[in-house]
Amino acid sequence: MFSNTTIENDQILIPMAGLGIGINEIRLRTFVGSCVAICLYDKSKKICGMAHVMLPKNNTGKSTFGTKFEGKYADEAINTIIKKMKEIHPDIILQAKIVGGAKIFDCIDNNSTLNIGKRNVSAIRLILKEKKFLWSPNI
Repeated sequence: MFSNTTIENDQILIPMAGLGIGINEIRLRTFVGSCVAICLYDKSKKICGMAHVMLPKNNTGKSTFGTKFEGKYADEAINTIIKKMKEIHPDIILQAKIVGGAKIFDCIDNNSTLNIGKRNVSAIRLILKEKKFLWSPNI
């Protein structure tokens, strides 16, 4: 469990910008709109990780690793999930699922930089492609 998560009935609740790892029968749960839930899992080893990504890239110059915001940025969150899962099972073979990335406001053009949902999805897809992940495009 991480500092910004809570456990409720065998579920880890992942808040905005949060990240968690589930083992065996523990499930991970979050809610998303323009944010994106990135889920990495190894079905055979019964381990999964989830981050509630709010933004594509950390441009602050300060790492979020080890903080309650380690799931906030796509570029850091995916690496953090992988690192934490490999600490538990070094030989994992991960697959990915992504959900969310909604366009919340109709007044925002689809190609606008304000369309954060689209930017989040694009960033995550690019990272997954670079890491050669098998992934399910649910969005």
